Amino acid sequence: MIGRQREIAVLWHQIELARAGGLRVALLAGEPGIGKTQLLRELARRAAVEGITVLRGGASDAEGMPPYLPFLEALGRYIRAADPAELRAQVGALFAPLAALLPELADRLGDPTAGYPLPTDQARLRLYDALGDFLAAIGAQRGLLLLIDDLQWADPATLDLICHIARRHGLDGTPARLLILGAYREGEVDAAHPLAPLLWRWREHAEVRHLRLVNLPVSDHVRVWEPWPEVTRWVVSPAAS
Repeated sequence: MIGRQREIAVLWHQIELARAGGLRVALLAGEPGIGKTQLLRELARRAAVEGITVLRGGASDAEGMPPYLPFLEALGRYIRAADPAELRAQVGALFAPLAALLPELADRLGDPTAGYPLPTDQARLRLYDALGDFLAAIGAQRGLLLLIDDLQWADPATLDLICHIARRHGLDGTPARLLILGAYREGEVDAAHPLAPLLWRWREHAEVRHLRLVNLPVSDHVRVWEPWPEVTRWVVSPAAS
């Protein structure tokens, strides 16, 4: 991570603000191969050392992927590994709407009680509220870092969900100890992209931080000494990715 100290410091400050009790959103833009994913991994490592819960998911450009894929991945892993008693307390009355999207809950906690069927729009709103409250409950004790990679491939439903959670739990609503950190390929997001309206909507929010990764200057490259059997050579290699 040589040469990325500034970005790490800025993002770590967002994690600390979220851990103190306020939802934050950070968006990391850059071209493919510039080091976005590696930066997410380093922040995840540091957060885990500090006892912060880390959930990770990513969007995909593969055909046939379901909506909400980053949340399915992140929360699915969490549910499979969580202590059942703690998980039950975090889910609480949200069991029925959450289990409709996260079948792992029924595997760990049993079948939910059947609820009254709701119209589609109301059911979606209830699901969005339930997912936001579930994330807030997961982060209530130690804070939560939710990493979402490849946002340029996210489906509109995932982007709507992120926007709803951010508005309800921080930007305009009740706080949560949560940082949503998303990364995307800048060159693949134009004015017609589904992510563009969200970026425009958040451009002036103090709780949202935008960072753009650029290529490292030569001074931020590392010189590596590599002994070979018959020769010794110096190799200048980038340390970003």
